[in-house]
Amino acid sequence: MGYLDSLFSVAGKTALVTGGATGIGRMVATGLVQGGAIVLIASRKGEACEAVAAELNALDAPGSAVGFAGDVGTQEGIEALVAEVKQRTGVLNILINNAGVTWGEPLDTFPGSINIYMDPSINIILIYIIHYTYHF
Repeated sequence: MGYLDSLFSVAGKTALVTGGATGIGRMVATGLVQGGAIVLIASRKGEACEAVAAELNALDAPGSAVGFAGDVGTQEGIEALVAEVKQRTGVLNILINNAGVTWGEPLDTFPGSINIYMDPSINIILIYIIHYTYHF
């Protein structure tokens, strides 16, 4: 393995991709599995995560995937996800916090500016990162 390969390799690393059953999260999970990582895929739709993990494991790629339900929308959900990940692995090298919410309407209809101290979706993301980093 060359210097750049070892510097940027994800082979053998363990990753958690939240919101990994669809869209960008699924693409990230696919890339990590193809790069040789062990990928934990979590979202509120646990069955969809399990199905995606099965599809990724059928790729004959050097990595592997496992899917399960995990909701980062509340503090209790974050704590449950941390516990679930800790049951599955002793180390987490990569965290892709892809789960989120969207506005779903034209941007100019968004109600005011985002205040990181008051906006619940941003607070959940920040709390999730801090909480998760603390445990690993």
